[in-house]
Amino acid sequence: MNHCQINCLIPDGYPNVAAPPLANGIFLPVVNSPCPGPGVWMKQNGGSEPEIDFVQTILESGHQGSKLIDMDLTNPDVIMKDFSGYGIDFIRIGAEGRDDNILNRGVSFFTTHSPLIMFEILQGNFFRPELVHAFKSMGYDSYRFIPGLECLAPIPTGNDPDPYCSNAFCCKPDRAAMLEKNGFLTHQETETDSDGNTDPTLWINYVQQFPYAIRLLRMWKQYLLENEGDSCWRLYQEALSSYAISRMTQVPKADRLQALNRAYLVLREVVRRNPTFSRLMSLSRVVSDIGYHKQKDIVVEHLVRMMEMSDPISIAEPFLAVSSRFEQIDPEQEMGKWCLSSLLEN
Repeated sequence: MNHCQINCLIPDGYPNVAAPPLANGIFLPVVNSPCPGPGVWMKQNGGSEPEIDFVQTILESGHQGSKLIDMDLTNPDVIMKDFSGYGIDFIRIGAEGRDDNILNRGVSFFTTHSPLIMFEILQGNFFRPELVHAFKSMGYDSYRFIPGLECLAPIPTGNDPDPYCSNAFCCKPDRAAMLEKNGFLTHQETETDSDGNTDPTLWINYVQQFPYAIRLLRMWKQYLLENEGDSCWRLYQEALSSYAISRMTQVPKADRLQALNRAYLVLREVVRRNPTFSRLMSLSRVVSDIGYHKQKDIVVEHLVRMMEMSDPISIAEPFLAVSSRFEQIDPEQEMGKWCLSSLLEN
């Protein structure tokens, strides 16, 4: 059998930089406004995050500029009198402002208006379901961001999002319908299972477009032939092919999310049976795309520890790149450094 091995040591003093917290803010549509959009505002204030970039895309899709107004939301009913002539598209409630006053004193505002609301969860804090229930009583359903699909999906009743989730969203059905029409929301729940009717070789068509896979594809195809009788390998192929479907932009978002969840459930099972380096690499990509940040951190930490060991690591088994950026980077003859760099950046 063709065989390839990698191993690499972690550089000393690798930085672990935390993103700065966001300020409270409200985005209002402003026609022909020279004011910077939310992405510009974020750069001016120390960084960005996927959810804010996602919100900016939503606002820009409305063919209007957007303006960030930073204010205290302790009493929305009083403050929003100044903006009664605006259609308010988006509100962000910072973690430091998530007290009962925001809801109890803002019932009239949240009932009258129909914005998309994002509420922040402080790092290290657990999700507060009472906030979801409070918004639900005013007609707002709750969603979380799916990074790999760049859309919102429901938070199932009784379930908390990942403990490392930094933001959650909620909106009324009319706003949800607008977002779904424009491809920004699906009502497919991530935790639902689906039968595996996927062509197990679809993954080849997906990965063979990327430089890292091109260098390994001949070996991987040989691995496929030599292990076709292995039931766990066939199951792993199904997970890879389900992930490939989740990346097909021509497929409806609901079907892509279902495929992504199928990839996650199957990968979780094959990793439980045999946690090889390749399978853990693939699992890291899938949990990152689905937004399970805590699980991603655990998997990445385990992968880095595997690379720190002196024993060589086999990559004869196919795997997904851990990020969309690194799948576009050619590792040339430094596959070990490419793997390590992708993990450290992730």
